[in-house]
Amino acid sequence: MAVAGYPCGYGVKCPAKGAGGDYSTVRDTQAQTFRCVADVCGKGCAAATLTVMLATILEAGTCSTESISGLTNHINRYILNKNFNDRFITGFICLFDKESKILQYVSCGHEPVYLIRGGEITELTSKNLPLGIMDEEYELKEHKIEPGDVMFIYSDGVIEYID
Repeated sequence: MAVAGYPCGYGVKCPAKGAGGDYSTVRDTQAQTFRCVADVCGKGCAAATLTVMLATILEAGTCSTESISGLTNHINRYILNKNFNDRFITGFICLFDKESKILQYVSCGHEPVYLIRGGEITELTSKNLPLGIMDEEYELKEHKIEPGDVMFIYSDGVIEYID
């Protein structure tokens, strides 16, 4: 998803207001691209605190798991053990292998991600609950990515600010 004028070439993050619960990160290596888009329920500082916790776990690399589903399970159990006053996180976490062209993803109650291929739109969804609701094993899904495919990933801010 290249966007003219943005050096990362992956997309745009434009917060609608002050501190909140939206989170987005991209980590790109020669072999893989890791992407996480998440949203903590609620607004303001309470949501921002849980967002910082999520960012810290992902950025510090403390989740030395071998899969996206393992990473997701680790984060879910961490949130459940810390009891964040009934807060939860919706998210879409994915890893794209550049050689095999396979996208592995876990969707945790997040808005659907759309894969656009040749004018056809496919929703990338799952039946997983948001993170922090209950202990469950998050299902890993895979999708083959073809040249020219475009993924549209967004948070609820898009929906909340549309009439």
